[in-house]
Amino acid sequence: MAVQETIQEIKNAIFAAVSAAASEGRLKPKEPGASPLPEGFDASKVSVEPPRDKSFGDMSSNVAMKICKYYAMSPMDLASAVASGIANPLFSKVEFKAPGFINFYISDDAVYEHSIGILKQNENFGNINLGQGMPVNVEFGSINPTGPISVSHGRQVVLGDIFSSMLEHAGYRVTREYYCNDTGNQIYNLGKSVLARYREALGEKVEFPEDGYHGEYVMELAKMLIDKIGEKYRAAGEKDEEAIAEFGEFSQKIMIKEILDVCGRMGVKYDVVYSEKSLYEGDMVPKTLEFLKANELTYVKDDATWFRSTKFADDKDRVIIKSDGRNTYALSDIAYHKSKYDRGFKLLITFLGADHHGYTQRLYAAIQSLGYSKDTLKILIHQFVTMLRDGQVVRMSKRAANYVELAELLSDAGVDATRYFFIMRKMDAHLEFDINLAKSQTTDNPVYYLQYCHARCHGIIGEARNRGHETSLDAIASLPVSTLKRLQSPEEIDILKKACELPKVLEDAVKTFGPHMMCHYAEDFVKLFQSFYTKGKNDSGFRIVTDDRELTQARLALMYVVLITIRNVLRMLGVNAPERM
Repeated sequence: MAVQETIQEIKNAIFAAVSAAASEGRLKPKEPGASPLPEGFDASKVSVEPPRDKSFGDMSSNVAMKICKYYAMSPMDLASAVASGIANPLFSKVEFKAPGFINFYISDDAVYEHSIGILKQNENFGNINLGQGMPVNVEFGSINPTGPISVSHGRQVVLGDIFSSMLEHAGYRVTREYYCNDTGNQIYNLGKSVLARYREALGEKVEFPEDGYHGEYVMELAKMLIDKIGEKYRAAGEKDEEAIAEFGEFSQKIMIKEILDVCGRMGVKYDVVYSEKSLYEGDMVPKTLEFLKANELTYVKDDATWFRSTKFADDKDRVIIKSDGRNTYALSDIAYHKSKYDRGFKLLITFLGADHHGYTQRLYAAIQSLGYSKDTLKILIHQFVTMLRDGQVVRMSKRAANYVELAELLSDAGVDATRYFFIMRKMDAHLEFDINLAKSQTTDNPVYYLQYCHARCHGIIGEARNRGHETSLDAIASLPVSTLKRLQSPEEIDILKKACELPKVLEDAVKTFGPHMMCHYAEDFVKLFQSFYTKGKNDSGFRIVTDDRELTQARLALMYVVLITIRNVLRMLGVNAPERM
């Protein structure tokens, strides 16, 4: 039985106890003649959560404080009446505490049963069916293809990829999408920048455009074009616009390939790379504009066409067609989101950097103008990254001119540490990425700490095998509960209880859009295991492989519970789980 099932059973038990006490007349409504139960009260309305202080049990409910206003009773009297009516072998004890909490202690027998379930589920342990196959579009990365991918953008890519993985393990059908801004002013400026460097490389004296892109990569692109087309555009003249268009198109294709290659190095693979240009080459933009006009959501002012976004709580209306006839990004955004809904997605999740915070109301207005609920779009904002080495901020990349490239970090810190460090803090918090810590092979490094735990479990199982014990997972998962009852110490029970929390942690992390919660859970879990393992070095009563074959079998079950739990968390995070270190 997983934690979610335990919580549901507690909710059902509370509702049944409240209903029984009410029907027996032990609960007196304040209003004469009122229904014995509050209107709309059912098991789903009961709140059950793990208490922060474990001395108050494994689960706790404040239901008595929530419904006492309906009854002529104090919260404590109501909690007493409800708690006394709960009898279930799942609980070793049910108590009530001031100011009106009902606390539940899960029986050890239930914990053993849960643990056997973990062994039998193996790779599926932790998975839930929250999404029930709902198709979800997760757009992340979406970096303008005008330069290399930075570490701050890299954080977004990892957040998006790991959250997509969590959604998949939670029963959603996920499409990872990259929206490529491959047209418009920024590509024009890229073309101008590369043209200037192209002519400079050919010995011409040029003035670099004020709004151009700097960095060595622009010269690299220019030299690639020299190799490709020679001196075709060496001299300035009437073909400049042709050159800018050609250079912009060539360069953005090179940059998008480089960006996606770096993402691939980091273990991120997109299902869809959606071209902004395709919105204009097809009929999506005209159809969207026609829809907005037909629904009186546009108007003309100063020869420009405006979108009535204030109708949907935006702070101002948005220009969608400029006075010179050129479309704006606001129109592209509406058309792009229409394409997502047209493709059948029921939920859209978009990751944006803190510098795009002002886009949120505009995007919510866009989807509402199309007739969709605001709840079908979730915009997640992440903060930026500062790189530290030896306690000092890392200098900017020469190649990129004004930021640290993600490719540099991957080469320096490695993929596993990069992925983990990018999500181990809340996404709305600024992240300081300590390169020294990420590279260290000590327990201070949380990635190393988790991976070493996984490898240690494999090592212990291997030691048991070498000493003649049966160690196959199938055999251990088939052990009778009576064997697991040899696990009697509080440390062992705490490890098993903590492992059972994984499905609930995943559910909470998905519902609250908090992938960092998986890191916190894994680190806390490994601390419990490490404490138990360390005791075994000094106390033979805590050793895992012993001459007592039944006790060893029980503790091998404990090792597999730890191994499976850590491996499955690391898998959700896209981090390797080595068997040997």
